[in-house]
Amino acid sequence: MYDERYHAEKKALLETGYSKTAVACHLNVNRTTVSHWIKDESKTKTRKRRRHKLDPYKAMIRERLDTDRIRSAKRLFDEVRADGYDGCYSHFAAFVKTLRKSDVES
Repeated sequence: MYDERYHAEKKALLETGYSKTAVACHLNVNRTTVSHWIKDESKTKTRKRRRHKLDPYKAMIRERLDTDRIRSAKRLFDEVRADGYDGCYSHFAAFVKTLRKSDVES
């Protein structure tokens, strides 16, 4: 309903010191709408990417699948486990499945 022009103008007005009420009057919207915009902006900025146990091993898994063409995910899981991975097999197998699926598609 509101395009980026509203949000850009709202941001500029708030940064120059206008109150929510003054911004609402200037943009011809309700004050609570301005409050919702501000609230929604703060939610998206605080969210960070979650780290997973498998992240440090993903490059090694990709390399092993590409160069050695290992067919068994269980064998590869045992190798990664020997390197220190302490996560579960189901997450590991799901990641390997997505890699194999992307190889087939390309």
